[in-house]
Amino acid sequence: FVRQLLGHCHHDGVAMAILDGDIQSLFGTVMDLFYLDATLISTTQVYDDEGGTTETTTTQAVKVQEDMVSEANRAAGGFSQNEKQFFVLQKGVAGPLTGDSRLTIAGITYALREPQQDPAKSYWQVRGVPV
Repeated sequence: FVRQLLGHCHHDGVAMAILDGDIQSLFGTVMDLFYLDATLISTTQVYDDEGGTTETTTTQAVKVQEDMVSEANRAAGGFSQNEKQFFVLQKGVAGPLTGDSRLTIAGITYALREPQQDPAKSYWQVRGVPV
């Protein structure tokens, strides 16, 4: 897709803008219409000078789409019966998505694991288990 898009760009500045992150915005804007509203919950640990920690939790609105997992993929890929796979758009998301993050979709909260970012940084693919 990116090669086709760049092949139609006749100005080097346009091609560079797409490669420099505008594709994240473009992809997010177009796909936003097809994705569900969700809440990303991120928790970070901040260490103090005395060896203790303070936990900070932040929430932000995101757009997600469930990726269907076939029974063959469940057996071959180590998916549990209740585990799902999601695409989370990166447009407008502050900070990284990690294995400590949670995702709430339609009232169900999922503990996330194995987040993978696509090369264009337009979405994460992540597995989630209801908590």
